Amino acid sequence: MRFATVAFAQSDLTIWYVAIVLPILILATIVTIWGNQITGKAGEHWASEELRKLPQSEYRLLNDLVLKDSTGLHQIDHVVVSVYGIYVVETKNYTGTIYGDSKYSEWFMYLGKNKKSIRLCGRITGTFNV
Repeated sequence: MRFATVAFAQSDLTIWYVAIVLPILILATIVTIWGNQITGKAGEHWASEELRKLPQSEYRLLNDLVLKDSTGLHQIDHVVVSVYGIYVVETKNYTGTIYGDSKYSEWFMYLGKNKKSIRLCGRITGTFNV
């Protein structure tokens, strides 16, 4: 009789594992895999909404532009065309501190301890050397 009780408890534990723990693990895996894509799309949407606030009489906004050349297809998140210039905006899901000023053509983004820094195009000059 004692063995039957232990076997029942073991079976009960297996049912709980399959019914609760396994779906949680599957959901966590999906969120990890798809989370960056979802966050990236949300960031692109937010950036697009902010760029739409520019005066339409002076700026033309193109979102999710796909260009083809000899090396393949290239996707650009946002292009703003104006009499003041053409601005290419690439949306990224980064958190960090940006260092730079108008004297430098390159700015840097520090992402935190144990993460690499990213070289950015200086906002003022609009150019940087590769």
